[in-house]
Amino acid sequence: MWEGPLPIYGTDIVFRLRGKGEVRHFNANGTVWDDLREGRVLVGKNGGRTYEFTLRGRSTWNYRANDGRAFFRNNKTSGRDVLRINGAVEVDRKLLVTNSPEEYFCTDAVLTVQDGDISREYQRISRTPAPTPKL
Repeated sequence: MWEGPLPIYGTDIVFRLRGKGEVRHFNANGTVWDDLREGRVLVGKNGGRTYEFTLRGRSTWNYRANDGRAFFRNNKTSGRDVLRINGAVEVDRKLLVTNSPEEYFCTDAVLTVQDGDISREYQRISRTPAPTPKL
């Protein structure tokens, strides 16, 4: 589950969106990749308008974890970000990701990640490493 404020492109509008649909693979070799092929859809309302932000594609990084923080570098992406307002496409651009550090807390079954005001929760679905795709 993803929850957090999101600034809308080119405006000063910031509001809370919620969504799901991302599978994140962390591997012991220091690679991580996000599988958004099914699409992560974030939805929210503000000022009588409905905002739908869809991220679809894949992204890969190298990471290093240290004392409750994950540090990322070398991100690569394939896919699209699409913003719809009241159903009409307002923005359609190449999928973008950042290398910003994230704080995390991990139990055997759940990984909670905090990046500023944005919070994501991942449930463990497998202990088998997934090969990192070529982008």
